[in-house]
Amino acid sequence: MTFSETAITDVVIDASNETESIGGVAAPTLKDALMAAQSTEIDNISGATITTNAVKKAAASCIEQAMGCLLYTSDAADEA
Repeated sequence: MTFSETAITDVVIDASNETESIGGVAAPTLKDALMAAQSTEIDNISGATITTNAVKKAAASCIEQAMGCLLYTSDAADEA
């Protein structure tokens, strides 16, 4: 994802390892949805729930990093 100071300006989804007829087809729709919503508050795509959830999770991480938020995960907590 690419950001300006106030907006998401581009989304790139690498769907090369997805099933072409499911995740591969969903990727452009997910990109458009993220750009339109300017957040991860987008609808799931029927039949591509796993891909949708993975994209939402990755997008949320990108947004948090762009905002300068610290990310706490169970993995990070386990390593501390």
